[in-house]
Amino acid sequence: MARKRRSSYTGGLSFYEDKEPGPVEKLKKVLVWVANTAIAVFLAAVLVMSFGFRTRVYDDAMTGTVEENQQVLVDRLIYRFSTPERGAVIAFYPGGDSSLRPLIRRVVAIPGDTIEVVDGTLLVNGTPEQTNVSGQSLSYAGIVTSRMTLNNDEYFVLCDNRDNTEDSRNASIGFIAESDLIGKVWLALPTDGSSLHNVK
Repeated sequence: MARKRRSSYTGGLSFYEDKEPGPVEKLKKVLVWVANTAIAVFLAAVLVMSFGFRTRVYDDAMTGTVEENQQVLVDRLIYRFSTPERGAVIAFYPGGDSSLRPLIRRVVAIPGDTIEVVDGTLLVNGTPEQTNVSGQSLSYAGIVTSRMTLNNDEYFVLCDNRDNTEDSRNASIGFIAESDLIGKVWLALPTDGSSLHNVK
């Protein structure tokens, strides 16, 4: 009895050799890769510019929060959608001059607040300010010798190390205009033995 010959095709399937991609398909793949890479680089640059602005703390004004010579990262995007709150640690250019070194200080009063120094205590809207992390008194009142009201784009900042360095009490710094802000300091980097930590 003769055996049936097996077909070289099984299950009705047939197999064809893959065709080599043509030049148009190759070009499309290259263009897609270039576009994806460009998008990734752009997004990375935006993130770095927004959240990764790095500066150095050039004085001991904020000792205990960030140390002198410590590197910090500044969120430059946040104040495009909101405004600084009392207690925020901010970076700004003195007098808005970007050729100067940025300063790091703590916001203690915001637009519309009244401020005055009475017996070494800063009163904000008539009550002692609540952002004094070190519990220090103000032996120097500076320009705040009488009650003053901040304009709708002005901020009053103080050092955490209250009487060693300059802040809004000094005429050389004064009130900080909103346009002078760089952003909110959010991360202190480990520098010269200082630890990595969120800035509050």
